Amino acid sequence: MKNNAFGRYLNKCRGKTSLQKLADFCDCSKPYLWDIEQGNTKPPQNYQRLNDIAECLNLSDEQRRKLFDLACDKDDIPLDVKEIIRQNPKWINKIRNEKGDNYDK
Repeated sequence: MKNNAFGRYLNKCRGKTSLQKLADFCDCSKPYLWDIEQGNTKPPQNYQRLNDIAECLNLSDEQRRKLFDLACDKDDIPLDVKEIIRQNPKWINKIRNEKGDNYDK
């Protein structure tokens, strides 16, 4: 499945940072990143890899959020949000309590 929006955004954020430097920092291959930028490969579906990309490119909070948002499927929750929930298990019950008895709605 292609995600050209993610690839274009990654390329824009990367600016003058070489694919090789990014690949080395993220412990992945340069062709893998190239394929992502070209929309030939899905964006990383791993929190750590996306976080490493954001760290290497020194993204602002706003840029980081957009990177995570663009990486996820249309109807999915961004990986950074999933990671926040995973690190705060009490939030799971809070979220479920917000849903209340409306599971069928």
